[in-house]
Amino acid sequence: MSDISLHTDGPSSVTCVSNNFIDHYMAEANGEYVKIYLYLLRCLGRDDNDFSITTIAQHLGHTDLDVKRALQYWEARHLLRLEYDWNQQLVGICLVDATPKEVNASTPLVIKEAAPKRPVSANYTPEELLVFNDNKEVKDLLMLAQCYSGKQLTQNDMNTIIFWYDGLSMSPELIEFLINYCASNGHTKLNYMNKIALSWADQGITTLAQAELNVAQHSDSYRSVISNLGLGNRSLNPAELSFLNIWTKEYGFSSDIIGEACSRAKMRGTSAPMKYAHRILEGWHNSGVTSLNDVNALDMEYANKVAAQKTVAATKISRPTKAHNFSERTDNDWDALELELLQKK
Repeated sequence: MSDISLHTDGPSSVTCVSNNFIDHYMAEANGEYVKIYLYLLRCLGRDDNDFSITTIAQHLGHTDLDVKRALQYWEARHLLRLEYDWNQQLVGICLVDATPKEVNASTPLVIKEAAPKRPVSANYTPEELLVFNDNKEVKDLLMLAQCYSGKQLTQNDMNTIIFWYDGLSMSPELIEFLINYCASNGHTKLNYMNKIALSWADQGITTLAQAELNVAQHSDSYRSVISNLGLGNRSLNPAELSFLNIWTKEYGFSSDIIGEACSRAKMRGTSAPMKYAHRILEGWHNSGVTSLNDVNALDMEYANKVAAQKTVAATKISRPTKAHNFSERTDNDWDALELELLQKK
């Protein structure tokens, strides 16, 4: 039998497949997943930009969902990285070198679809606005914004608020928090609120909890706690944030008062400085503290009480009596007295 030669009449075109992929990944994978991965490698050599989930599915006879499952499978094995936009839409696939059991991202191979731009505004027709006005959630939000603005909303105003709800897919709770937060800081103009809404969209903030954390982290009180407790770059955990919410929202304390309490808690060297700071602030709140001057007045009152206690103790010790039940206070007793006085105020 004569030899059979393998050749081509045209210029050769080669798609390279890593030996590591063949040795360590291919055997255990679904055959269709392998086909899709190989087709991704093939697409790297194409000069055109006509690339999408749909084009892969059509070329291989699959559905879009089949292709997405395959991509998720290979992402779980660190052979590619899926990239999403602000609206959680797939916009990129980054192929990574097929190194066993680890990701080698030093020389990534990237395939990207054109990323859709985030909408920045919307212009609804009068008919569309009427439809949205029939939505109770939207109607309540429009009334809330109107109450804070103190004027009748214009069509542009309604466009802006409905855009948050419809265009940015913000929940009614998140929009209500946005309006309340801006208004509480003296910003009742919708242009300012819209900048915050767009900023949250860019940061991927989609829930009320995420927005509350974002607002807290940018507050003077949050930074004061971090600084005065010496936490460095560590973020506050949920329990610590709950304390901060009590201090700012329930007690109404300013950042300087909170910082002073945290500084005292840190100097105590306690293993739970946040709880110790809470005990101090709770005592100040019960005493009607509204400023650092009030804190200084309480300190003076406390110092006078301690001095009086010591005077009484010294007098009892100096008197020559036959018997008495008095015992001298220790340093620990004075520490306990301090907290006791704080709680009683």
